[in-house]
Amino acid sequence: MADQDISDNGKKRIYRILCHLAYCDGEVSPEERARLDIYRKRFGFDAKDAVLIEAQAADGKDLSIGKNSAERDFLVQAMVDIVAADGKLDPKEEKRVLKVGKILGIDVKDLVGWLRSGLH
Repeated sequence: MADQDISDNGKKRIYRILCHLAYCDGEVSPEERARLDIYRKRFGFDAKDAVLIEAQAADGKDLSIGKNSAERDFLVQAMVDIVAADGKLDPKEEKRVLKVGKILGIDVKDLVGWLRSGLH
């Protein structure tokens, strides 16, 4: 996944959504935490920035999706990566991924297929 065409604000939006997905089932598994840390480092966020973004993500009120196609493409792949990290798809995670996918105009069947294939 290439992220050089994603703005700093776009990276924050992506990270916020990924954190929200990881938190939505009530706990962040060690595998999800490891994946979040990979994205945090990849996006160049220090621990202080990450804590702030994660706090914003917890309540789900400040979630947004940019219009940049690179940001959107990256987000879809990263969402599948995060929800598949612990090897199980919680119904709350699936619901949120499908909601974001719908906003992005992604066919539900395609998205479900990607989610299922990410778990194997």
